[in-house]
Amino acid sequence: MSKLYLQNIIDDISFENLPAKWLGFDFARFSKDKTLFDFQKRGLKNALKGLWFYFKDKREDKQNLYNHYQANDFTENFDYDLKKREGKKTAKYLLEYDKDYPSADSKIPFSHFINRMSFWMATGSGKTLIIVKLIELLGKLIA
Repeated sequence: MSKLYLQNIIDDISFENLPAKWLGFDFARFSKDKTLFDFQKRGLKNALKGLWFYFKDKREDKQNLYNHYQANDFTENFDYDLKKREGKKTAKYLLEYDKDYPSADSKIPFSHFINRMSFWMATGSGKTLIIVKLIELLGKLIA
């Protein structure tokens, strides 16, 4: 069985079927002097599909997103074990935000971390451009 990644989920989402507000962006230009490569534009479109999936389809509900993964054969246990990491900086920070990362039986369920996205791109491929452009697109979506 192949592993379920966000990429597999968004591959099934047609970009053209997203609401009009999610489509009306200039994906080609970063600035007046800089244009994006095709792989960078694909990265942006995939990011928007992932954001739409979480914020609109799953209604910004981490547990709902986690349930979707589980319904599609996601079986790994990535719960954050606080006992194993006792005294570590990350555990201390997470415990400070107990409303966002509630623990049960000295573990923080993975469902509280599942709303994450990453870009797997080579060094020097323009990830920073993608992130900056994505911030611009998010600003327009939020407005």
